[in-house]
Amino acid sequence: MTGNGLPISEKLITENCVCYDMTYGKELTPFLQKAKALKAKKVIDGLGMLVGQAAESFYIWRGIRPSVDSVILKLKSSFS
Repeated sequence: MTGNGLPISEKLITENCVCYDMTYGKELTPFLQKAKALKAKKVIDGLGMLVGQAAESFYIWRGIRPSVDSVILKLKSSFS
């Protein structure tokens, strides 16, 4: 999180890797930036999990399962 390097060997990140970081925000985390630079197959931040958990909780309490895609897009656009 401090941007002082990866706590794992860069050799572990290949073009076949999917890299996930639970943190989310306006920009990719240093880990996901490095994974992208190392040509990881896909990089994913934690925004989808946050919204997905909220939607699941809403479903449990209200019996309605909200669409998450539009919420994720709206949140991402609010970061700028």
